[in-house]
Amino acid sequence: MHEVGLKVGQEVDAEKLAETLSAEEVRSAKESALILLDYRARTRRELERRLHQKGYTEDVIAKVLDKLENIDLIDDERFAANWVASQLSHRPMGRSRMIWELRKKGVAPEIADEALDQVDKEQEFELALNLAERKLGDAALENPETKRKLTGFLRRRGFSWEAISGVLNKLAMKIEN
Repeated sequence: MHEVGLKVGQEVDAEKLAETLSAEEVRSAKESALILLDYRARTRRELERRLHQKGYTEDVIAKVLDKLENIDLIDDERFAANWVASQLSHRPMGRSRMIWELRKKGVAPEIADEALDQVDKEQEFELALNLAERKLGDAALENPETKRKLTGFLRRRGFSWEAISGVLNKLAMKIEN
């Protein structure tokens, strides 16, 4: 009670009560957001969705998210750059899939594009090639069904047609040699 300036037995008018309840709702929403951020970094949009699901008003959510941005706990640009770097090393996928995933997380298109500037065509090709070699194992690429499945797999992982055709050509050259 001391946090909001109230004492036991103190009379409170309607205005002071509304102010107190609003401050408590903001505090509660901020605590919920901090708990979510404790698990992992999140975008502003992800936090907005989660707080909305918990029943907080748009006004309260906006206040909380603005405060968290001001103290640098929410930064969509940093989130996107870190997320892309993590995906490149742990779960390879192509540019289009990464853009789709970032958009799903609420990252603005220009921020997603900026984060993906670190992935060039050569790197995308290398990622696709490594993934294809792991996926293929000892399977023969001459088999049209294997080639079709590999192509579909790489496409679902978001690799460009250019990268996929380059991978198929490189793997076919390995078979010939």
